[in-house]
Amino acid sequence: ESPISMTVPGCLASTDHETTKLFIAEKEKEVLRTFHRWLLDISSMGLRNPKTILPTRLSVHTLDKLYHKILDNENPYSLTKYFKKLTTIQAFIQSMKSSKSAQLELL
Repeated sequence: ESPISMTVPGCLASTDHETTKLFIAEKEKEVLRTFHRWLLDISSMGLRNPKTILPTRLSVHTLDKLYHKILDNENPYSLTKYFKKLTTIQAFIQSMKSSKSAQLELL
């Protein structure tokens, strides 16, 4: 990997154009669905029951609960290869839970 394409772990700056496009071009519900699907793919524990796969209401709170359930139950070493996705999901959750996110929608 060339020095130009390397990023610091935990940094949201990325050469991954699909994730950037997802943040900019898609609606919040589509981003929630995509991140929910990512978390299910990351999970190796028994989270693939019908309730988890298709929650009745997908929200930031639902995504946050699933995110923390995975972090609490997964082997940390198995999560290292998904660190970039997990960081992106956590940044999305934090930004959506922020009290300032409503102010940004007014812009």
